Amino acid sequence: MPHIDWVIVADLAFLDRQMRPCMVGVRTRLVVPALPVVLRQLMMVVHVIEPAPGEAMDLGVVVSTPTGRLAMPDGPGNVLMEMAEEHVLVTLRDLPLTEEGPYRFAAYLGEYGVVVDVPVFVVPTELRSMEAH
Repeated sequence: MPHIDWVIVADLAFLDRQMRPCMVGVRTRLVVPALPVVLRQLMMVVHVIEPAPGEAMDLGVVVSTPTGRLAMPDGPGNVLMEMAEEHVLVTLRDLPLTEEGPYRFAAYLGEYGVVVDVPVFVVPTELRSMEAH
């Protein structure tokens, strides 16, 4: 029976010629200048164990805020899923971030899921310019 092994959040993900997942900017936290903010693109990579070749999977993704509200992009084409063997690449475009704290990125296959929490921090402009020196 197919099930999800892991989920990773990254700036960019793709499959190379050998169908291996490649991820750029793996996110263990998100630092933003202010809130609310909209991230132009963020991706989730979902690894599925024992996928049934040729069968459709009932895979869903949800992003929620630290207070449990839904934080999914609005509009058509802002959530795209690409399946390739045991990997699913999910592109989230125009993802709204509205509060500090851990955002929950969840992938579900049927009733079972895997969750990864990515904390969002606000770093004021003054502190960012001090860090650069």
